[in-house]
Amino acid sequence: MGASSFSNSGKGKTAQEVFTRLVEDSRHESGHSYSGEIGMKSSFKMVTVPEGMTIDDFVDKCFEDDSHFSQDKWGPAACVKVADGHWLFFGWASS
Repeated sequence: MGASSFSNSGKGKTAQEVFTRLVEDSRHESGHSYSGEIGMKSSFKMVTVPEGMTIDDFVDKCFEDDSHFSQDKWGPAACVKVADGHWLFFGWASS
């Protein structure tokens, strides 16, 4: 069993609403086991992009940092608020 990185974004009233929809869509498309996609996640944790850093640079840094919680294929996805009503989820998932 390996792991794959994923990055998914969506719009909705809350991060939980968007996360639930993205997980359900992923499971519908790829099944319920070891797809390496967001559908393998059962929760997420909000993260804040440091001042002066772009979202893309922050996500890249997290993907490169072996100690960041998003690297845990069994742990929660990371979530960044992109704008009002728009969230980005990323991390590693079992594949």
